[in-house]
Amino acid sequence: MLLEKDIKWQYGMIDHIGKYFNSLPDELCDDIINKIEEMIVSKKNGIYFNNDDSRNDINIFPLHYQSCDKLNDDLKTHLKKCYNEYFSNFMVSVDFENAFDSIKWQKSSKGGGFYTWHYEQGRSETTRNRFGVWMIYLNSTSTGYTEFKYQDRRVHPIKGTTLIWPAGYTHLHRAAPDLEEDKYIATGWFSYND
Repeated sequence: MLLEKDIKWQYGMIDHIGKYFNSLPDELCDDIINKIEEMIVSKKNGIYFNNDDSRNDINIFPLHYQSCDKLNDDLKTHLKKCYNEYFSNFMVSVDFENAFDSIKWQKSSKGGGFYTWHYEQGRSETTRNRFGVWMIYLNSTSTGYTEFKYQDRRVHPIKGTTLIWPAGYTHLHRAAPDLEEDKYIATGWFSYND
């Protein structure tokens, strides 16, 4: 029997959710988690603590901090490989450097996460050009799966795994609201640039 951890990449033609195992090295995942914790403790400007009816998490946009440049560059190097493999299956002709939009690091604790159903493409200036979403699990958890409503799919958070999926309304998703432990992710978007 083939175990999930033995598969490098899974691709579903029907659901268009790409899943890349071991796409980010453990050491880089750990370094980003350590940086997240360091930034939370130091209470740097630009750290967003969300706690409302839709989400309960901490968001950091590390492209704003020079001290995160090496981590961001290393993450982008690994993400580019996933991007190229995923989009080679579709007729998307935007190269990675022109499509890459941003990086957001998130920490969610017990009962937290972005647990409201949502999608990533919208009408606003910042979201309307998004065509893809990426997310990398920085640690493994036994709860807090990523759920895709219309695909009836739940993805188990496994450290170093990257997900890529379409940004539109066909891919409503959320973090399952049953999170029992700290969960760390890096996430962002791919966009058409004007």
